Amino acid sequence: MNCKKTVYKEILTKKIRKSPRKASPMPNCIIEMEKDKKIALVAHDNKKKDLLEWAKFNRDLLAHHDVYATGTT
Repeated sequence: MNCKKTVYKEILTKKIRKSPRKASPMPNCIIEMEKDKKIALVAHDNKKKDLLEWAKFNRDLLAHHDVYATGTT
């Protein structure tokens, strides 16, 4: 079963509800992901230093993935 198609089909075939409390829960889906991820690191300008420290601390984990970052936000 294609989870995305199932979710979209349910959204398109049901009426839009006025209250999110009355909305039916999303179906549980397992989506296969690639081993290597594409990770975007984004932080406000005043938090760039904190993000850089976090990235350095997690360098070994991040090395196996494609990492993207912003210059300014």
